[in-house]
Amino acid sequence: MTLAKTRGRLGAAAVLTAAALAGVALMAREGTSSDHVDTAEVELSPTLDLNDVYVFPGSSDGRIVLVMDVASPTNLLGRSVTRFDPNALYQFKIDNTGDAREDLVLQFLFDEMSDGTSRVNVLGPAAPNNVDTQGMVNRPVTSPVSANNPFGSTFTTTSGMTVFAGQRNDPFYIDLEQFLQIVPDRRPATFLTEVATDNKMPSAFCGAAAPFDTSCTPKDFLQGANTLSIVVEMPESMLGVATGNDGKLGVWATIGR
Repeated sequence: MTLAKTRGRLGAAAVLTAAALAGVALMAREGTSSDHVDTAEVELSPTLDLNDVYVFPGSSDGRIVLVMDVASPTNLLGRSVTRFDPNALYQFKIDNTGDAREDLVLQFLFDEMSDGTSRVNVLGPAAPNNVDTQGMVNRPVTSPVSANNPFGSTFTTTSGMTVFAGQRNDPFYIDLEQFLQIVPDRRPATFLTEVATDNKMPSAFCGAAAPFDTSCTPKDFLQGANTLSIVVEMPESMLGVATGNDGKLGVWATIGR
């Protein structure tokens, strides 16, 4: 059976970036950051909302795991997001020389099929066609190293990568009610209207002891929330860990349309 597929043209019209700098081997530095529904652009385009990037050791020595979470919460407050954007290029960017510029990119494209299913295409890791120094979107680097893989299932590439792209529970924690009390101007215009605030303007998150606010109980807003995840386990050698920059890597992610 032949299935038609759709994928939009990639350009530099929109770039949304979240960064997580992770030290591998020596663990010299670590960066932490998270964004959920953080701008008007991603509020209207949830599949471009890059939430979190994780990097951690793999299931055996010499392997590494990269995770990109997108579009959380996919299933709360009237949202129903089930697929990645077929018009977007999802990328991990890897700096293995310590100059804060990507030396390699690992890219993902998604096809929507005529039978209603989605397919996952993996490109790289490979040297980028253009280095992202001014917010430009890297172009797809090569023909897919692994094409037409099922969405929501784990698959293995011939190059030794194990990949999953699909729905997962969001591991991120936030007490959103308290956050919007502390920073009320961050409430989206058309989203999260159900989250209550009383304009008390506290100075800290809720908790059992100082420096937290002991007058309230923390609430995990994202309990039960799902996210779209791209998870890759691969040999560290594919990213230049063994020889580049004393075994350290910088890893961040972008979504470009």
